Amino acid sequence: MRYCPTQCLAAIEQLAIDRPEEYEKTRRAVPLGRIGDAEHDIGRAVVFLVGPDAGYITGATIPVDGGNAFLG
Repeated sequence: MRYCPTQCLAAIEQLAIDRPEEYEKTRRAVPLGRIGDAEHDIGRAVVFLVGPDAGYITGATIPVDGGNAFLG
């Protein structure tokens, strides 16, 4: 099983400081309208996938991307 995270706040927080206009453009491009948080969004997905509630999930790719996978 694998998960596919995309832009995460921890990974692009420097962009918000260095180039706030670019950060806002990136944030607005995400269908959910926000940059993912590594602990809450990615981490919780991973905890779910290794837990008992995901016991029957096999061979799946789970995009954790705020809806970007649906953009094509």
